[in-house]
Amino acid sequence: SEKARVIGKVSSGTYSPNIGKFIGMACLDKDYAKIGDEVSVEVRGKLYKAEITKFPFVSIKTKKLKHFPPAYSGAIKEV
Repeated sequence: SEKARVIGKVSSGTYSPNIGKFIGMACLDKDYAKIGDEVSVEVRGKLYKAEITKFPFVSIKTKKLKHFPPAYSGAIKEV
């Protein structure tokens, strides 16, 4: 059995209702983490399988609001 190697640290995570899965962001050692690799992520002492993907993992739809200045219109997600 191969010994586990720490290749990074999760910086944030949440449940995504858009794709019906948990998602997260992490800082990873590029020498050990490639797009498409399967890794284990430890959350509160429990290991979960995860896949390394490119950003964004979901298509983002934005809604332009008339009362916000144009610089902020793209930052509002449609819900």
